[in-house]
Amino acid sequence: MAAMTMLSVVTLSVSIKMQTREATDQLKETDVKAALRLSDFLTCKELLKLAHRYEVIRTICIYFALTFVGVACTLYVLSIYGIGTIESAVGNAVLASLLISITFHRIISKALKKTK
Repeated sequence: MAAMTMLSVVTLSVSIKMQTREATDQLKETDVKAALRLSDFLTCKELLKLAHRYEVIRTICIYFALTFVGVACTLYVLSIYGIGTIESAVGNAVLASLLISITFHRIISKALKKTK
């Protein structure tokens, strides 16, 4: 169990570094002053544009809300079929959204610092 936890921490660290490099490259390629397009929402470019234009924390709040809705809806559907309860669905959605948003905040903050 301890070995799996250590492996997860190391893997998360490497993953964050790789995603930061990718976000930095996308930020360099993206015209952050251009208007948001619908095609931007298929990638992370819209979040990079929002983070560059507005504060990173506002972008993270939007990302948290979108992630929460997606995870909560998925878990709610599973609870309808008897896999879990609605209370656990909401709790797990909050926890998952929070962890994902914290990781995304680290990635975006580092990418913005590298491009300035």
